[in-house]
Formats: sequence, C-alpha cells, structure tokens
Amino acid sequence: MEVTKVSFKKINIIILFSILSLMLLIGSINIFAAEISILDQVIKRGEINVGMILTLPPIASRDDKGNPVGFEPDIAQLLADTLGVKLTIVELTGPTRVPAVAAGKVDIAIADFTRTLKRAETIAFSEVPYMNIGVTFLLPKDSKYNTYEDLKAAGDSLTIGISRGGTSEQSIPMLLPEAVIKRFSEHSDEFLALQSGTVDVVSEDSIFVALQVKMHPELYKGTGGVFTREAICAGVAADDMKWFNWVNLFFHELNASGKTRELYIKWFGSEPPKIPSWIAGE
Repeated sequence: MEVTKVSFKKINIIILFSILSLMLLIGSINIFAAEISILDQVIKRGEINVGMILTLPPIASRDDKGNPVGFEPDIAQLLADTLGVKLTIVELTGPTRVPAVAAGKVDIAIADFTRTLKRAETIAFSEVPYMNIGVTFLLPKDSKYNTYEDLKAAGDSLTIGISRGGTSEQSIPMLLPEAVIKRFSEHSDEFLALQSGTVDVVSEDSIFVALQVKMHPELYKGTGGVFTREAICAGVAADDMKWFNWVNLFFHELNASGKTRELYIKWFGSEPPKIPSWIAGE
C-alpha cells in the first residue's frame, strides 16, 4: 500500500508540473502577442483603420456619394500610402475617439483631436501636431451679442452649445462660468440648436467657426478672437512605442515637406495658423 501512495504522489506532482508549464506557455504566448506593434499588424494586414469625425467640413466630411473628403482624409491617405496599405476610415464622434483608440477599434485617430492631459491618461498623442487652433464663438447673424465680453456679461441668461467630449468641456466653464451649457454628441445637432434658438451661441474650433462665417455670412457671425491654444494631433495606443515613434516621424516629415501646408491651403483657402516651433517638432 505504501508503494501505491508514493506512486500517486508522483503522478500528482507530474500533473501539477504539466499544468503549470502549460499556464506559463499560454502566458508567454499572450505576452508575445501583446508585444506585436500596431505598425507590424497594419503592414501584415495590408490595411490601416483610421478613426475620424466626418461632420466637420472641410476638416472631414462626406461627399455626395458618401465618400470621406477633406483635410484629414487627405492626410490619412498619405499615411496609408506611406505604409503601402489600404485606407479604411472608421467614423467616430467626439465622445467615442478616446475609447476607440484605447480598445484597438482603430489603429490611429486623425479626428480634429486636441491633446490634453486628461485624454493622455488613457491614450497617447503624436508629439508633432498637424494643425494649430483655438476655441472661439459662433453666433446667429441677428444675435444681440457681438463680443466675448457681451457673452460673459450675459451671465446665466446665456445658453451655449458645445460638443460632448470636446475641449470646450474644460474651457467653457472657465471662460463663461455662469452660462448654461448644453452638450451635443453630433455637430449637426449643435448647429440645428443654434439655428432654432435653443442655444444662443456655440463654441467650436476657430478654423471651423471662421469657415462657417465665410460660407454663410447671411446666417452667422463670430465674436473674433481665439481663447485657447490647442495642438491638433493624432491619437494612438498608449503602450506601443514603435507605432508612436513611427507616427511622430510621419507627421514631422509631413510638416517639414510643406505637404501639410499644401493640403491646408487646398481645403481652407488660406495659409495655416503657424504652429509654434516648440510643439512643431522643429
């Protein structure tokens, strides 16, 4: 009987050792898989998935046939061409940009994306921006308000529309602390609210506001002035240094070659706002 007991002990030890070895093997496979850079995955896949907001002409929108067009789609196409892969644009909204990048639903977000400390808690941003903007205000043409000072003096009688998940979430409570804030997930809803009088004013990117005033002077006016300074950058996964470095180099070369300026003039019809040298990667 004693001999049998020893045999069972040996068998149990062998089984336990086998289970532990298998667990270590599975773990090492998972670690190895996690270390495969998005750059390598994109090249192997032959396709790059770029997240983008397609309701911001001419930054990015859809043409009559539903195809993405604009400043950012052109940049995304150059990115895909440089990698030698197919471009697939995944439509996002302001609030879904960070989760989509963090969850790997897109390889990169080129989506009118201001880098902020809060967002950087979850994802990484290219160190080199491709556009420099700021927050300003858009009003109906017949509004009784004309300047930022007018808006601030209105206090809590002012209702302002902002994009949910945008940088106005942080800047507007500081710029207009007494105003009533209404948040919108879609830019189209935000502008409908402005046109219907549901909100008195909207806060948006300076470039976007200037374009709306230029295209529809009979409908809109701006307050003038830019009240924040924001670097528009690409959003990428926080734990992939190889992909992060490649993306940084891509945007550095895009800016240095003059291609960013060329595309900006193509879509906005004017010289781009200068990106300060300390954030331009120069």
